[in-house]
Amino acid sequence: MTKKIIIFGLASNKILKELYFENTNTVAISLLDYLLKHGITVASSCKGEGKCKKCVVNSNLLSCQIDMNNLPKKEEFKVEIAYL
Repeated sequence: MTKKIIIFGLASNKILKELYFENTNTVAISLLDYLLKHGITVASSCKGEGKCKKCVVNSNLLSCQIDMNNLPKKEEFKVEIAYL
């Protein structure tokens, strides 16, 4: 299933990018790594270990702790980043 990932900047109050993710369930990738791979700036100083708590999206979720293959079973997933 292909899922639409909507990147929304709360500071700019606009959609910054729309991406598409094909759920393969074979290769695990965190939301943090996925966003960085697609040119979305995400604050992080612990390199995805969950220690710095800077990679927050959607008010309270750590993007380094979200597995792209385990996103909610909806066709779209909105990612809100406060400082973008």
